[in-house]
Amino acid sequence: MISAIIQGIFNFIIIFFDTLLSPVVNALLALFPDLLVYFTHINTFLDYMLEYVALCRNLLFIPHTAIILLLDYFTIKYTIYLTALAVKFGITIYNKLKP
Repeated sequence: MISAIIQGIFNFIIIFFDTLLSPVVNALLALFPDLLVYFTHINTFLDYMLEYVALCRNLLFIPHTAIILLLDYFTIKYTIYLTALAVKFGITIYNKLKP
């Protein structure tokens, strides 16, 4: 029973966002018919930018492993935080749905 309710809620959310965002997506596609060219420019810019970030990191003598450790730390930190929020949200939903 709970599975059907949860599945219905997710289906409602999917249908809601699909109907909400489809006019926006259609308007963007009507205004910019060929977005592939712009995405290519953005991709090229990001490639150049990342080259200079690596160059600056090398010039500042920051080792690659230090950056990896820092990113791993933030990933673990925010994963734990988001998991705690998701569990709290799930418990709140469960308490509101139980009789």
